[in-house]
Amino acid sequence: MLAAHKPFSLYLGACLLGSLLAGVVDYQNAIASISLALLILLAGLPHGAYDLVILRNLFAGRVLRLSGLYALTALLVIVLWQAAPGLLLAGFLLYSAIHFGDSDWPASKLLHQVSWGAALLATPALTDAATLLYWFSVLTHVSAAQMLVTGLSVIALPVIGLAVFMAPNRQLLITLLAAYTVLSLTAGALVAFTVYFALLHSRNHLAVWRGRLAHPGNVEIALLTGAVLLAVLWVTAEALGFGFSTTPLAQGLMQTQDTLVKHTFVTLAALTVPHMVLVSYGNRRFNRQHTATT
Repeated sequence: MLAAHKPFSLYLGACLLGSLLAGVVDYQNAIASISLALLILLAGLPHGAYDLVILRNLFAGRVLRLSGLYALTALLVIVLWQAAPGLLLAGFLLYSAIHFGDSDWPASKLLHQVSWGAALLATPALTDAATLLYWFSVLTHVSAAQMLVTGLSVIALPVIGLAVFMAPNRQLLITLLAAYTVLSLTAGALVAFTVYFALLHSRNHLAVWRGRLAHPGNVEIALLTGAVLLAVLWVTAEALGFGFSTTPLAQGLMQTQDTLVKHTFVTLAALTVPHMVLVSYGNRRFNRQHTATT
């Protein structure tokens, strides 16, 4: 039974360490929030950048056209977010729930995949609703944020129960969700999501696709990650108006915190939509090709 937990040992260890440090580390200050936002961005960009390797290996001859569609879809999400942030945030959460389950448990049934992703997003509405409401309010209107947090709190227990019930290995799933829940209770929702996203989701995604394609794609990952990261930081600096030179440090940090987290999540939302479609279709394409050759 312990063998099933071994691939998740780094994630579980980080959850334990984060919970133990909660009594002595202030995870709620601006510097911590900025650092966590950067960690989410740094963890998300490499596994998103690997989409180029997936495109080149599974869709030879159509890479340029599909890359263009990928970029246009991401741009469309950003434009629509400015017009209807509440609707786009709700859609982003729904897409994320589907994508997390599809990537974390690619061999599971759809109901288990979706309930797992929904449980990850809904649990903080029970353990750290105030923080969740604050960050949702940064991303959209306060009224929309309140509706989303309330909705997540309502579905939290049902989707957690469904995820456990549908899991092929219930003991493993209970352990993973329990670690996530305890970390969210002790250290906060942003810390728990960062640990999950960096050490479980992104790590697992890269491992699965590198194993499938036998192609590390290190150069492509480094170049695309660097380019997107610089673009996000540049846009953030422009949005701030380089406020550190004219505002007190504390005020500048709070402004940086909100702006950076907003840009991080909008960037992830924009990239998640084409990324999720590609990964979903890529899974089916890979399975068809693998079946045809065996």
